Amino acid sequence: LTIGQLDSRLQLAPCARAEPCVPPGTRLWGRTQVGIRCTAGASWMVRLPVHVQVFGPAAVATQPLASGAILNASDFRVEEVELTREQTPLVGDPGTLAGKQLTRPIAPGQPVRTDAYRVPPTITPGDPVQIIVMGQGFTLSGTGVALVAASDGQVLRARTESGRVVSGTLRERTLELRL
Repeated sequence: LTIGQLDSRLQLAPCARAEPCVPPGTRLWGRTQVGIRCTAGASWMVRLPVHVQVFGPAAVATQPLASGAILNASDFRVEEVELTREQTPLVGDPGTLAGKQLTRPIAPGQPVRTDAYRVPPTITPGDPVQIIVMGQGFTLSGTGVALVAASDGQVLRARTESGRVVSGTLRERTLELRL
């Protein structure tokens, strides 16, 4: 934490007691401000610049990685980085990146943000899918064709053999519909 200086030109009335305060909407992260309010003897409030730095472990690239690359844990190492430089959270465990696909390029030594990758689709439009409809006391199954790309756990739309379009959750290349 680095505390800045008040403007030396300020002419404040004497104060018997001052309290710190955080103005509404202020985030105590990176470069920000803390309010100081006089609560006895005068009526004023000033803002004091502060710089909050937080350091922690994060996955950083060991080599240049192109957008669209499928990641391996060996593409990263863990380093101590300043977490407050990023607006988006950083990935701490390189093992969680294995099999993910980059959505933007990453330079060597650059930390990986949680919005820099996605799970590559396991189903693409036109792929055949098994469709299972589950209700109270019954299960029906059939086949269909995927209309959109999706990964496990995501919503997939598919066209059944009869031409009806259904939506459900994709689990291991099977479209699950619960009634």
